[in-house]
Amino acid sequence: MKTVLITRSKAQSESLALALEKFGLRVEYAPMIEIVPRTDWQPPHVSRYNGFIFTSQNAVRLFFERLDLGSTQTIFPNIFVVGEKTRLALHSFGLDAAVVPEKFSAENLAALFSSLAVEHQTFLFVCGNLSRPTLPDAIRALGGRCDTLVVYDTVKPKDADLTRLFGLFEQDGISAVAFMSPSAARHFYEFGLFENMPTSIIVAAIGETTADALRGLGVRVDVVPSVSTEEHFAEAIAMRLQNIG
Repeated sequence: MKTVLITRSKAQSESLALALEKFGLRVEYAPMIEIVPRTDWQPPHVSRYNGFIFTSQNAVRLFFERLDLGSTQTIFPNIFVVGEKTRLALHSFGLDAAVVPEKFSAENLAALFSSLAVEHQTFLFVCGNLSRPTLPDAIRALGGRCDTLVVYDTVKPKDADLTRLFGLFEQDGISAVAFMSPSAARHFYEFGLFENMPTSIIVAAIGETTADALRGLGVRVDVVPSVSTEEHFAEAIAMRLQNIG
């Protein structure tokens, strides 16, 4: 049975793991990032903003856990998100997104702003410390205002269990490695794992942003799904592994 190494924690990879297992694939975990919540911020006054932007489910969870939705839910302004997982995270707080781009990337959401009335509007971008300024820059270019609120830090794990991973590589125990973020790709590289990884192992990126980060590190990318959902990601990996026998 072929095995896929997921570079995200088990707790945040349940749906991807289930999707891979449906294709008869085993799963191993090698978390390459840690999410560290920040405590140095205060919930904003919702009424100051015409819209809120989220690009990760971690941002949604950490933001709304500290916000008193009881007094804001009925008047909460438009929410813009990049992907389906972020939208589902909103659902757990009784909210839904007003806009989700057809292709899940910051660039595609930014392109949608050009068709919306954002001039003289004020937005809040809730994010992690490594989030790119693509969306705030797009809003400002269209005459709007966008504040940024960082609610968590993405950091390199202190202990990545490298001995176990090197052992799996030596035993040909891994058929593919799945990357879900540029940070995971960079940390994998910094741990020296690409240097010790057999070239026969498939490298898979959930979207073009992550794929570009891998290519920037000089890494060959074998799989990028046409739609950046975990279900499509699992299918694309399974099809590639099936094609190589």
